[in-house]
Amino acid sequence: GVCGVVGRTELFDTFEIISVDDNMVNHVVVESSLVPRGYQVTKCMGGVETLNLLETRGFLPDLILLDCMMPGMSGYEMCERLREKYPCNTLPVIMVSAKDKEDDIVKGLKAGCNDYLSKPFGSGELNARIEVQLNLKYLWNVEIHRLMGDRAAILHLPPELEEEMRSGGGTVKLHKRATVL
Repeated sequence: GVCGVVGRTELFDTFEIISVDDNMVNHVVVESSLVPRGYQVTKCMGGVETLNLLETRGFLPDLILLDCMMPGMSGYEMCERLREKYPCNTLPVIMVSAKDKEDDIVKGLKAGCNDYLSKPFGSGELNARIEVQLNLKYLWNVEIHRLMGDRAAILHLPPELEEEMRSGGGTVKLHKRATVL
């Protein structure tokens, strides 16, 4: 992992999204949108529970969907706490809220979220925003490995892409987790 932080996909080869919301109905909506697309969804009812989960297990989720308005610790405060330990390229956060005024969105972005999604949202928009963040995270990791040396970057690729790069394939191809030029 980057900076010594292991991501879930490095261990289990599936994407995990943590849904942080104090309303179980919102978890059901998220699950019904993400599980059919192959995502593992872990539900947390608040910020403290989520921070404890991140501290006690040995890997990070691929992304967090974070409600802004929760009792106790708000989503804004939780995001600030996350950013003290995990940069935005290591742990993407999409804030989700019924608050859709510009001031609310700016507050979320200043707290450190990667994106902000207003409720109600459609399944297509949610999935598209998640895909963008996961792709950006992957590209950040590739760039960091490139800076550490081309060998590290090649070792991080799936085996079929490693072989294609070594053989000098010259066409642009899109793969699930990479674009080969």
